[in-house]
Amino acid sequence: QHAVCIRLNQPGVACDKFSLATSTSSDQWYVEDPFDLKHNLAGRCSPGGKERILAEMRQALSALQSSGSLSEVSAPARHESYFLRCRLGQGVTAEALLREFEGCDLARLHFPQSVGGRHGQAFLEFRSSAGRRRGHAKNESYVGDCQLSLMV
Repeated sequence: QHAVCIRLNQPGVACDKFSLATSTSSDQWYVEDPFDLKHNLAGRCSPGGKERILAEMRQALSALQSSGSLSEVSAPARHESYFLRCRLGQGVTAEALLREFEGCDLARLHFPQSVGGRHGQAFLEFRSSAGRRRGHAKNESYVGDCQLSLMV
């Protein structure tokens, strides 16, 4: 009888799925799409899919009850990387790029091997979005005789 609806959510109050915009059956789950109120995100959830979801929820509940630790049931923190792509001229070296981007929280420089005298593109990998912003501020500056062309 109930729906997941962040728009109408109130503590301790259930949302009736039959009061929402899209009609549904009594055995169908209802998760209202917050960006399209006429879309039931769970409208095509199969019985097997429901069982898998419920099994994961039971496992999470059991882990929370035994340890009380949210880290037991949540995914490990992802390491995020932030990239800039840089078109290279012939005179640009990996060492020159590394010097240019010192202080920008650069984690790694992916520098191509020269093919036929042309380098093509390098990829600058930053540890933080702030570092990438500092790096991107160097767009159109020069490294040697080559003007940097940086793209997010």
